[in-house]
Amino acid sequence: MKCVVVMDSDRTDDLKRLLGALTPEKAAELAMRLEADKLKANNPQADQVLSAIRHLLRQARPPRWRTPLRLFCQPFAPLLTGERARKQPGRIARASIAPVWAWLAKDLIPEDFAALTTALTQAILDRDEAKTDQLKQHMHHRAGKAIASALDAMPEGSPERLRLHMQLGGEDVLSDAAEIALILSGADEMLALQAILPDAIPALEEALISRFREFYDHAVQTHPALAPHFVVAVMNRLGKPWEVMRLVRVVSRRTQDTLISASDLGLAGDLLMDDMEDLANEIKAAPAAPGDPKMLAAKIERLQAMSAGFARELGIKRDGRWGTRLVKLRASAAHGATALLDRAPLEVTAPFALQRFGAYMKAPRKPDLQRLPDGDKVQRAVRWAAIVAALESEAQNMGYLSAHKAAKTAIDDHLIPYVEALLSALRLGEGNERSAAAQSLGVMAQVVRSLNGDAEADLLQRRIAAAQKAA
Repeated sequence: MKCVVVMDSDRTDDLKRLLGALTPEKAAELAMRLEADKLKANNPQADQVLSAIRHLLRQARPPRWRTPLRLFCQPFAPLLTGERARKQPGRIARASIAPVWAWLAKDLIPEDFAALTTALTQAILDRDEAKTDQLKQHMHHRAGKAIASALDAMPEGSPERLRLHMQLGGEDVLSDAAEIALILSGADEMLALQAILPDAIPALEEALISRFREFYDHAVQTHPALAPHFVVAVMNRLGKPWEVMRLVRVVSRRTQDTLISASDLGLAGDLLMDDMEDLANEIKAAPAAPGDPKMLAAKIERLQAMSAGFARELGIKRDGRWGTRLVKLRASAAHGATALLDRAPLEVTAPFALQRFGAYMKAPRKPDLQRLPDGDKVQRAVRWAAIVAALESEAQNMGYLSAHKAAKTAIDDHLIPYVEALLSALRLGEGNERSAAAQSLGVMAQVVRSLNGDAEADLLQRRIAAAQKAA
């Protein structure tokens, strides 16, 4: 069945409403038809509709219709990444696929490429599995060899390489192309590995380690250069990526982190280290722009789990290459958290100034009920209180417990007398004073909830109600 979608501007709103009413199951059915239509006619309108229903497809998770491009990417699919700050061995940017694919189609093997993709498309539409697999295997071999040969013929700094650099979009894309070629040279082994791996691995179990070791001992004999990539492919499916180091210890027959980090199989460890370093740098930079407290807490928790798990799996030595990096990145993250906590008391207490009423230095300090706390400062105080709360869970594990205690004490030393003074004004004051105290206490409850949780905020609300009754 051919599915053609007209995207005239007059019908755009109607189409959006129609697509919005689809169930995930109906969206999956529509997607299958559109994918088939794309293969037959390369209909660009199909891409627009597929994009519009992508959120529904994520719920339905239908089997994806095979296309020549998807089949091309299959061997290196476990290494694809959506975002990265730099090229890393073992990670290929999704953004590099299109320029490499176009390079193959237009420059490297245009005639072979056209014939292969046409034949593959027809085999897919005919649902001829044997023919599809045969053509896919040929495409992997032909494309990998063409890319590798082209790059080998272009020395660093040569005019040809510089032109290709501009054409593809940068040296990182060239590096990705070289890695794609390497993996395509062992495409059958990479696909065999994917066949024995679950899509998601919550925990690394002995049965999987045994299966992987059997696969690895055989595959590494024919494709030794792919050994690190086999390990990274497993790591990217692990719910706890640091468990891959247990796998590395088994297949490398080495137990010391210093020896493993110096080997090819150290690639997985280096990637984990890079990820932890990126997290540590983000946490260190947080004082300049704190952002969402929950996201900050998630980063700290992630860093703690990764660093502790990594060290536990290998028994990291502090003077080794990885051990030294681990100590530095944890110290960097702790420095960022400490800087946040040093600043927090001023930010949290800023809207709640205590004024000295009286001519003497020892005159009591009380809230100024002639003016309510500034709204913008209150919202800022609520956010900073949430930051203090978010940083608490890993304070001891990450080494900034004393800074957290100091910040909490400083905040409590200011806010507790402020709250007590407001409750007293609510009980004993009159008219405008009582009204201002009630409003200020309502604001204070927001900060208390953010800082100490629902239970403390609810307790304050009950005290406010009791004070109002006692007036």
